[in-house]
Amino acid sequence: MREVKVASVALGLIIGVLAAEPASAFTREAPTTIAVLTQQVEGIAVGPTTLVGLANSIFAVSTSGADLFIISQFAPCDTCVTTLPITGAVTAQSNLLGLAFAREATPRLVVADAGSGQVLVLTTPTSGNSTAFVAMTLPQAFRATSFLNAITFDFNGNIYVTDSMNGIIWTAKLSATNGISVQATNWIGGTVTDPQGLLSPPTPFGRLNPFCCGANGIAFSNGETRMFVANTAFRNIIQIPVTANSIPGAPGIPGVPFILVTGINGPDGIAVQKTGSGAGRAWVAANQSDEIVVIDTVSGTTTPGRVITKTGDFNGLVAYSGLECPPDCTPIGLLFPASLAFSNDGETLYVSNPAFTQQSPACSPLPAPPPNCNPAQPVVPPSIDSAWTQKVKAYNVVKFERISGFTPLPFPK
Repeated sequence: MREVKVASVALGLIIGVLAAEPASAFTREAPTTIAVLTQQVEGIAVGPTTLVGLANSIFAVSTSGADLFIISQFAPCDTCVTTLPITGAVTAQSNLLGLAFAREATPRLVVADAGSGQVLVLTTPTSGNSTAFVAMTLPQAFRATSFLNAITFDFNGNIYVTDSMNGIIWTAKLSATNGISVQATNWIGGTVTDPQGLLSPPTPFGRLNPFCCGANGIAFSNGETRMFVANTAFRNIIQIPVTANSIPGAPGIPGVPFILVTGINGPDGIAVQKTGSGAGRAWVAANQSDEIVVIDTVSGTTTPGRVITKTGDFNGLVAYSGLECPPDCTPIGLLFPASLAFSNDGETLYVSNPAFTQQSPACSPLPAPPPNCNPAQPVVPPSIDSAWTQKVKAYNVVKFERISGFTPLPFPK
């Protein structure tokens, strides 16, 4: 009995010591709002250093296709946002999502139009209007079921676009001339190249909600030997091995996809860190948990997919432009973060917050008449943020600074 008592006392001392030491936690840095826009925006891109007059500016586009926003790198300030109405190849059905600059001598801004199954080029003047031209279309058989979402480019200037509903990544070489459209080809997707269906979405209106989307955010590793793809609905980050093509300038050859890591809550946009001690890590917007998750995707790592850090959070709503909230509310921090892009020097990360409401309410019991509900559409349950997002009238773009100074959580050796 005596020995047992001694052991119990010793164990109690150990537990006391452990309890007295605070556990390490992720550094939840609060981002800085650089712009508040009265239109919903998702796609975001940074002007390359070769973009004359607008290098380092931040570009965002309204999902409706109405306006292109150019945000100064010195934002926030009273005159930091230029609004360019979009004319040309946008329609009432347009749903503009992924935004990126093509890898060209004179970079052009391109956007995925989920509403039309097309990729558009947007001109980027410093004033006036932005003109949209159709640059890429899908084969006719896939257009009606498509949902073009995120965009990236390879070293050779080939475009890659995720199709969240068909479970395909499309590729093409865009024409250098605005107004000339090319037809995309299936780079990967379908039973032959994606035998497990890892890029596909869940069955619509099944038990997994939200059922959109399958393949979403997309980014190459720094050496372009791997591609990372977010499957939003299934909470997976997919890795695709990429082999160089023997044909000069042609897209790389995709290998068989596999799940690199799972468990990120609503992985959406992906950006790979290019510089600093964290070069090679993937930064993922988690739209269901309102945070940015940084995972280990460095070449040769022994802990692939390990969380490095998490940052940002939703911190409520606030009035914008001197108005009152409610009804005129905008998020503080992150609310359904969707797209992200690094600055050219790699020290700043920009994030869009479209604050999408994921809910299709039932029409019974009343009151819930159209347009608040659609009798022909099955009920989609609300997400934990739906009550908040329905109060949002203005959409914030934020930045995280000093990226190279982010300290990862200590990992046992």
